[in-house]
Amino acid sequence: MSYATLRANPAYLAAIPLAVTLLLTSCDPGSSLEATNGTIRVTGVVDGTTVTVQGTKLVWGNTQADADAGLDFLDVVVDEGPDEFVVSTDQPTTGSRIYAVEYEIRLPDNLQVATVSGNGDIIVEFVRDNVNVAAVNANINLDQIEGGVGIELVNGNLDAKVTLPLNGTVDAIVGNGNITLEIPITTSAQVTFEIVCCSYAFDNIELEGLETSPPGVFPPTVTGTLGAGQGTISLGVGNGVITLVGIP
Repeated sequence: MSYATLRANPAYLAAIPLAVTLLLTSCDPGSSLEATNGTIRVTGVVDGTTVTVQGTKLVWGNTQADADAGLDFLDVVVDEGPDEFVVSTDQPTTGSRIYAVEYEIRLPDNLQVATVSGNGDIIVEFVRDNVNVAAVNANINLDQIEGGVGIELVNGNLDAKVTLPLNGTVDAIVGNGNITLEIPITTSAQVTFEIVCCSYAFDNIELEGLETSPPGVFPPTVTGTLGAGQGTISLGVGNGVITLVGIP
């Protein structure tokens, strides 16, 4: 999958709505979204049995006619297999137009979710399974997640509220930006921070055996334990602040 960096938009915009509904046939499928540009919202639905993909296809062009013509080259492809369904954006990789799709996806809350995106904010909410997100430029918000989490983000901020399962894992890396992770104060995990620059903070939560790496160790690390240390929380930033918040 190729990524594009948004630049100053041409003056003319063409847009068209999209809507696809899938009836799930697998007992325990996963879901995957591959996008290039545009905002993404994925919402888990209690006792849901279908996947609904809605949103808007957007094309910016140098003239209105050019933008309108570009809609013919922008497609949303939905593939359903025996174990997963995949939503992907199909668009040209060259030319003067700018393409984007703004996604609104509703799915059963017990599905695993994986999202890969170039540019655009991402929200995943009310999911009771693992969530994985990889993005280049984005602000990522995870709300009411009850599963493991994996994040790879180049530029932007991560705000996440996660209930970690027993022996579950939160693994998040941000190149430039901040990480704020909210977890129940009863969470059990081994915690590691890797911070090249700049700092970390705790709010309403304490780590047992808190240790920092000796001077000269790269990247600098902070380690400690929550509860019995059964799960794993690993957070890393290149330039930014990590904040761990305890929720009663």
